Amino acid sequence: MVADLLDTVPGATYVLKQISGAGRLRGRVAPDLVLDDGTRLPDHCRAARFLLVTRDPGLAALAEGFAGRLTVLPGPQAMLVRPDGYVAWAGASGGSVHALARAEGARAERAWWLTGPCRATRAWVTMAPEDAESEGAVTNPWLALESGADAAERTGELRRAHERFLSAGAIDGPIDGPVRSVVAESWRRSARAVDPDALAPLELTDTELEEYRKAHPLAQVLPLFRDLLGGIADDGRHLLAVCDAAGRLLWVEGHRGARARAERMNFVAGARWDESHAGTNAPGLAITVDHPVQIFAAEHFAVPVQPWTCAAAPIHDPHTGRVLGAVDVTGGDNLASPYSLALVQAAARAAEAHLASNHWAMLPAPDLAAAVTLTALGRDDAVLTEGPRRIRLGPRHSEIVVLLACHPEGLSSDQLSAELYGDRMLNPVTLRAELSRLRHRLGPLLDSRPYRLRVPVRADFQALAEHLAAAAADAALRAYRGPLLPGSDAPGVVWQRRLLDDGVRDLLVARRDPALLERWTRAPWGRDDIVAWQALLAALPAGSPARARAARRVRDLDAEYGLPLR
Repeated sequence: MVADLLDTVPGATYVLKQISGAGRLRGRVAPDLVLDDGTRLPDHCRAARFLLVTRDPGLAALAEGFAGRLTVLPGPQAMLVRPDGYVAWAGASGGSVHALARAEGARAERAWWLTGPCRATRAWVTMAPEDAESEGAVTNPWLALESGADAAERTGELRRAHERFLSAGAIDGPIDGPVRSVVAESWRRSARAVDPDALAPLELTDTELEEYRKAHPLAQVLPLFRDLLGGIADDGRHLLAVCDAAGRLLWVEGHRGARARAERMNFVAGARWDESHAGTNAPGLAITVDHPVQIFAAEHFAVPVQPWTCAAAPIHDPHTGRVLGAVDVTGGDNLASPYSLALVQAAARAAEAHLASNHWAMLPAPDLAAAVTLTALGRDDAVLTEGPRRIRLGPRHSEIVVLLACHPEGLSSDQLSAELYGDRMLNPVTLRAELSRLRHRLGPLLDSRPYRLRVPVRADFQALAEHLAAAAADAALRAYRGPLLPGSDAPGVVWQRRLLDDGVRDLLVARRDPALLERWTRAPWGRDDIVAWQALLAALPAGSPARARAARRVRDLDAEYGLPLR
């Protein structure tokens, strides 16, 4: 029932506004409320226990399992009061909060305040009462701080653990200190790709950014995020951010002062904040592990980001399940509490519900006169964009569309089969079935006899090829966002991928620019490129501090590939 509720826009919005403090009570001292039995709420606060005020018999019954730690009081305003006298959660006045207490988006907040560190169960009400009595036994790995932790002390412990990890140089070794496993694994991935002192790169600017944002499906839900989380973005301390599935920040909004501080670490629209470009951070980690997560202070891998704390949740295409991006709230240490994680998770669920209800209405009929672009570098699922319509393709359909874009004159059934399957003997029905399904996705954009795309397609890999032909090394490196359909083994795609990869590497080696070679070798696709590392070592001046690192990497790769030592 709750899942169905959260999959509707009104339901998810209601839950979000309840846990985000729509009643104005959360975080305040408990009010002087007259309860149904004639007593006053402040009198009960002196007992230093959790107090649950409700008229909902269902919620009162559920709370009986925590009788040793919580007192249920009958009253007109539903709320949970902490032992320190502050309101932890408030629901609708006089209304039933039974369903709200069970909602996944809100359960982390209530579970935390009732039980301290809690198990990552699907819902608060499924926790056994005896679990509530075991303080600190098991913590939720997605929350940054356990109940009662000192934020300043934890920041110092994490910073020292981070420094030890960097100085040890053993990426796969144990990480000591209070470092969550999800953070430790992210540090290891980040250390292989990111300089801890570097800033996230800026990939999209001005017109390119604006056009990309307009075409992105998350543009449909930006007004929803502003409505639900706008109060956080306007308070002068926090930022609201939305990124795409590659970690590119599409929107960063908030008070001018907060945005100015964030600009110093390149937390701006158009910057790339996935793990491989910005290290451990909440939006980047959320899209990597496909789970809501908080990142607190020195849990960030990049040192310039460590003064900040953030919480993010992934957003999925409601029809395919693919990650579209993430919604993030970034600010100070006070965000390291369960409610911020519940907030972004509920906002993501509301966005998915909105996309599900508006999906087909938002798709216009194909316009054969509109410009069509194809994005296939660095991803296995290509995206075909035609005006405001974006079509995310599966792996096999991505291969077909890429091959047809490479052959605008068209391919016969036999030619396309050879490009896709090589010498493998397959029933012709297999290819016809794939093309039939693809035609259902593309409509009149796909023609047959021969198979071709009926409109000119501007592909990102074709733009890269043009930069290579012009020997424009810097432009080529900026255009190269990864191998062409990296997971594909279709012979035609493999051939095109090798041409592009070798072309970029050869151009960089010939140019002998240390900055360009450094960018290539720091990327995932250049990390093990011994030719590029050798070129970088040769290009670096004798006094450069980077020479030792380059020489060490060349020796490591020589040994790994079984080459004679230099």
